[in-house]
Amino acid sequence: MDSTPNCTNLLTMGDFNKYIDKLRLETNFDGNNLTLCRQGICNAIWGTGNPDISGIGIAVGYIMEITLGFGLAATLMATRSKEGRKWAFLQFVTSGGLEAFFDFAIYFALSILIATIVVLANKDFGVTTSGFGACEAEIALAMSVACVLPLIYPVGLLPAHSSHPDQTQESASDRSRESKRDSYHFRLLLFSLLTVLFFYPFVSQSIHNWAPSRIGEGKGPGGKTVVTNEEFQRVQKVCFKDVEYLAFWESQLLAVTEMTSSLLIYLFLLWHLITAHVRRMELDEEDISGFTSGLLLILGRIESVWKGSESLITVYLVMPAALDGILLYCIFRLRHIQAQMTEGLDGQYAGNEWGFGQIVSIVMFVPVLVDMAFTGWTYRRPKFKQHHVLPYNFIVKSFKTFSKAELHRGPEVSLFKTKNAVVDCDRRAFAAMSDLRRSIVDMAGLTALQPGKILKSGTKRYSVHCGLVDDEQYLFIDTAGFGDPDRNDIDTFEESVSWLIALGSFIGVVGVLYVINSPGTRLDQQDAKTLRWLKERQEELKNMIRRRFAEQKYKPVKLQFMQRVERKVPFLETEAAKVLRGPAVGVTVNIVKGKCTVATASTAQEAPPLNFGPIPEVKEAFWKETILEWWYIAVNAAEIFEDARRGPGMASTGGWTGIIQGIRNWWNGSSTAGQS
Repeated sequence: MDSTPNCTNLLTMGDFNKYIDKLRLETNFDGNNLTLCRQGICNAIWGTGNPDISGIGIAVGYIMEITLGFGLAATLMATRSKEGRKWAFLQFVTSGGLEAFFDFAIYFALSILIATIVVLANKDFGVTTSGFGACEAEIALAMSVACVLPLIYPVGLLPAHSSHPDQTQESASDRSRESKRDSYHFRLLLFSLLTVLFFYPFVSQSIHNWAPSRIGEGKGPGGKTVVTNEEFQRVQKVCFKDVEYLAFWESQLLAVTEMTSSLLIYLFLLWHLITAHVRRMELDEEDISGFTSGLLLILGRIESVWKGSESLITVYLVMPAALDGILLYCIFRLRHIQAQMTEGLDGQYAGNEWGFGQIVSIVMFVPVLVDMAFTGWTYRRPKFKQHHVLPYNFIVKSFKTFSKAELHRGPEVSLFKTKNAVVDCDRRAFAAMSDLRRSIVDMAGLTALQPGKILKSGTKRYSVHCGLVDDEQYLFIDTAGFGDPDRNDIDTFEESVSWLIALGSFIGVVGVLYVINSPGTRLDQQDAKTLRWLKERQEELKNMIRRRFAEQKYKPVKLQFMQRVERKVPFLETEAAKVLRGPAVGVTVNIVKGKCTVATASTAQEAPPLNFGPIPEVKEAFWKETILEWWYIAVNAAEIFEDARRGPGMASTGGWTGIIQGIRNWWNGSSTAGQS
């Protein structure tokens, strides 16, 4: 073709086949003609860089998302088995950061996917490719995978509730999450929506990477030839000159990484959907079929292997980060190629320009760091209005009597203060019970904890003792025991749980200590019945202590008794009351799916039917009177705590010295209250 080509016809590309036909018509793939129109041809086919897709700002945003996700997940996994206040602080801040990271990253990824779907659909269906060439398409496909992968960390690691278990004053976002049945399910729902949107980029990149190419002899529709390899190589040579495009191994690495990452995302989602459904059926006590019970068994075994395998945990952490690292390498490699090609065309590469959208992409994840800082501040500052109730259990190293006051209705109230509470209740608590009792008796003066030697001895009236431990407020409740010849066990039970019903909305139980008879003596039937009553509490208390002190990420556990009461079950029909009404011999307590059930003990001979004692008549007035009394105790305890904190020992240092000392105390996990 000797005539000069009309380059204006080659500035935009819609359908690839039609554009090749126009290119053949205008240039006949002649080198000179291609050179005359090289700027328009190269921009139409490969693009010059779209800052909204491959700009430096949004590229840094991808790096921040991947780095934050991996860093927070690695920190959480590395510290989850650590113990101590400082480790608990780090665990709590990391969990809060990972939760905030999900809140921002999920909508960042949603916006990226929606934009990617729009531009890919225009390109795939031949509508227009204006500002979206082949390089931008490859970058968009890679980044659509890269922005979803980091969300695997918070969805897989965050439980239903990761707020501080000691905090009663939650933020608005925490209360919003609590209003949902399960924040884990809410995260899973958003992640499922994300993967639905991700399906189109997944299909598009599969076609782009693995479908037959239209370049070559007979590779067009119906076996026709759209463009030969030689003709297309001429176009590439004119556009790239000395610029090296992606090598074959780089193209294959990108294709394999995108496919592996996409399959990982969908397998991860499928696993969590199945797990969530099976767990929901289990928690709702629905009829579980044999298939579902088999799934529960498999899930339990997989979880046990997962928790005990460091190598699997390492793979879980490293694999998404490694895949994202490869994708980032390919994205920056394509940006570099595009920049060199644009400069060779005497143009200006727009991908390095800092515009409005670039700055927004950078600032997107800054609130995660701010949220972590605020979370750490709320954790470390003294919680003046926090109460914990410890019936029969206060694991501490030392006690110091602070002051005493008498309540109006009679129970003794004392205030003691200490630091460095031993919180490793899973391992050492029950082994240290005798030392604990001795410490309480000697240092706090709670003589009621001494086992009685005669029938008339023992606690006759409950007493309440207020304690300050690391600036947190505790109520130590000493209640009457079972087996008192002058009292009915049901009356004792009613009195023991009345505090839980009255104060359960704003306090949390953290443990139980049962003081039994002198060591070395034989248990009588009443002791056996009491121990069985405690066994009925064993599973829930074990979980409660572990979750309260060790893992620092679960929402407060509610006693089975309270769950039954909230469901309008009469308290005398609860399993705890059945243990007291049942005989001392021939009764067993079974733990089924984390719940206690009272049943007849299986023996070699046929066991007699389980016969509970008659339900005693309950005086409703006494029950209400007891609850009102506990409300009065709570008010008086709050006044005692307030007076103690206003004492001389709570005086603060003023000026710059006080500010510096406050910063030191905040970092060291202490406070002025703990120094008095």
